Amino acid sequence: MKSHLATGFPPRKFQTKPARRQFEWPPQSPKKNVYAVVILIDQNTHFLRAMKRAVQAMDMDVKIAGDAQKGLEIYKAEKERCGKVDLVVSSFRLHETDGLQLLREIKKCDPDARVILLAGGATAEEKKTLLEAGALEVVNRKLSKPELLQLIAENMGPG
Repeated sequence: MKSHLATGFPPRKFQTKPARRQFEWPPQSPKKNVYAVVILIDQNTHFLRAMKRAVQAMDMDVKIAGDAQKGLEIYKAEKERCGKVDLVVSSFRLHETDGLQLLREIKKCDPDARVILLAGGATAEEKKTLLEAGALEVVNRKLSKPELLQLIAENMGPG
């Protein structure tokens, strides 16, 4: 074995492994103060991931869906699991359906459901129809993230 003087490099130091993490059993939920359930439905996965992180930072339980059918399944499951879904935020234009059909299906399950639709290209007539069908708000899709988060906070159902 060569000495460090011959190689020009200092001798190796032994690396110790980091201590193993101790896990609690049963596992504890990371969010102990979750007071609301929000479902986000959109076909844009980047939008969904960004909004999920932002809404979770507001201490809300967030479920995401990439299409109307999955969103409706999640809505029914959450309604059965915890008895409430505080808010649904959905895109108006989805691949296989539109926001009006989704809104009607959700209202069929729960007439008191709170739904906000993001409708960028909707006409005034379509917006009027959506509001009459029971949408809480029909807003422009081009809202900034802080504006959308404020809209979600303002339209949360009663605690």
